[in-house]
Amino acid sequence: MVVEIAFAVILLIGAGLALRSFARLLAVDPGFRYDNVMTVGLALPGDRYEAASARQAFFERALPAVRAVPDVGEVGAAVVVPLTGNNWTAGFARADQPVRSGERPPDVGWQVASGGFFKALRIPIVAGRLFDERDRPDGPPVVILSEAIQRRFFPNESPVGRAISLGGGGTAEIVGVVGNIRRASLEDEPRADLYFPFERGFASQITMFVRTSSPSTTPFPATGRGCGRSSPTP
Repeated sequence: MVVEIAFAVILLIGAGLALRSFARLLAVDPGFRYDNVMTVGLALPGDRYEAASARQAFFERALPAVRAVPDVGEVGAAVVVPLTGNNWTAGFARADQPVRSGERPPDVGWQVASGGFFKALRIPIVAGRLFDERDRPDGPPVVILSEAIQRRFFPNESPVGRAISLGGGGTAEIVGVVGNIRRASLEDEPRADLYFPFERGFASQITMFVRTSSPSTTPFPATGRGCGRSSPTP
């Protein structure tokens, strides 16, 4: 009986600690709003959508079709879903402050997203603009920064209009700054993130973020239904 009581006490203590940790996580601000947002995973068949032009044509039909559904407010697309443990990183360097030979540029997170991604998740725009119709495959390379990157690499100046270095010797113009989000998990601090425009490459595997005016689910023509991974229709 004494052993059973001891085990019961240990279980109660563990449960209490778990509940307290859970409550603490619920109080964490992720930097975005997920109420009334549905996610729809899309994987385009490689044999049919190998060419970037084919993917572009598909998404130029699909995204407006979803946006036209009654009760839908904002629609966006991104490669990485927040809070799924993703920690993809890339080297960061200002174009006007190149990394010295032999040194490794500092790592920052990166994401590929459309302008609607920020609107659907209510990620605030701090300076500049979001991605839009100007950021097409034939347009100049552009990028959006998180506030954490601005504070770290542009502490006393506006980064909008400046450029960062890209792999292969190219550069991308900074067109906007958005608020920080907790990208990997609620337990991690908001990371410094780079955002590249989805509209420049139209990735074959993406997630759509659909904000509705009510919590009810709505069937989406040509893109599947509700949450999960779907296949495009002809």
